[in-house]
Amino acid sequence: MMTQFRTLTMVLLTLFILGCSAQDIASDHLRHGEMRGYNPLLVWGSTQLKWISPEAFWLVEADLRRGLTLGKVVFT
Repeated sequence: MMTQFRTLTMVLLTLFILGCSAQDIASDHLRHGEMRGYNPLLVWGSTQLKWISPEAFWLVEADLRRGLTLGKVVFT
């Protein structure tokens, strides 16, 4: 009985450690739309694979989705 408990404990501990490691690795990847900084504010564009301005990000998103999602204000 005790060896079964130890085996089960080791299996659960191993799965927990592997789960934590996988989560740490996944959190290192940049997510589409992730923002950083404040001067200048930049957004990760996974389509361009680079940091771009929020305006450029939304224009690309609007183009991909066939229309402006937030609109663009044009001052004349």
